[in-house]
Amino acid sequence: MKSDITIIPSGNYHILIKGLKQNDIIRIYGASGVLALQKQAKSDTELLRSPVNGTVAVEVTRGRKQIGVKKTALK
Repeated sequence: MKSDITIIPSGNYHILIKGLKQNDIIRIYGASGVLALQKQAKSDTELLRSPVNGTVAVEVTRGRKQIGVKKTALK
């Protein structure tokens, strides 16, 4: 199953995620690998503010399967 998840850092510690489906799980991990934020998608696009700065990993899962992951630096 191919999915088109786009994860874009958009400044001021915000992350824009496109291509979601309702109830997808979005997780943001800090550089140390500790879970910093978990949210359930309510629409096809979500704008999240990360509680941590620097380098983070963003993971999107659907039905317990990983469908998108990206490591990015936040400013």
